Amino acid sequence: MKIKKIFSIILVAFLLLFVTACGKKTEISLGSWDGNVYTNEFLGLTYEKPEEWTRHSDEQIKEVMNIGLELTDASEISKKLAEITSVTYMMTSSASGTNFIVMSEKQVSDVDVEDYAEALKKGLAAQTVLNYQLSDIKSETIDGRKFVVVEADVSGMKQKYYMYKIDKYMVSIILTISDGSDADSLISQFNFN
Repeated sequence: MKIKKIFSIILVAFLLLFVTACGKKTEISLGSWDGNVYTNEFLGLTYEKPEEWTRHSDEQIKEVMNIGLELTDASEISKKLAEITSVTYMMTSSASGTNFIVMSEKQVSDVDVEDYAEALKKGLAAQTVLNYQLSDIKSETIDGRKFVVVEADVSGMKQKYYMYKIDKYMVSIILTISDGSDADSLISQFNFN
């Protein structure tokens, strides 16, 4: 049941980011893996997967989204939005269920990252599937890259949404912590250029 709860929380994040973005499926590179190292030159990031973490295939990501859709009794609009996902990758800790999702969305209009974060925060607060407790929007710099960050407590888990913009693409790194891990130490493992 804990896994289904995590998937439900992940899906709400996906759907709200899609609604916020009002975008279309991206055409950017999904990046590549060399052993345990993921690199995406367009997004300007590199991440070395810890041994105990599992990276998800495209099929597994789709399955996670379908489970979440079933659990949240999603509308047809939400289902269509989920079909146009631009998830670059997803990884989960085998021991705890803590996970990362990296996604990007091409913006139809010129939305800045602060407005995007505000719309996400309002969407999370307004949805009725899960009870989100949200912090104020803030900025953080990680490895020289500036992020706009929204933090949430939901169903006993913590989420951090790290967002930045490249050209017309909004990039989101969503960290869902289910075991009390330190978000700062997990996100600091990303390298940005």
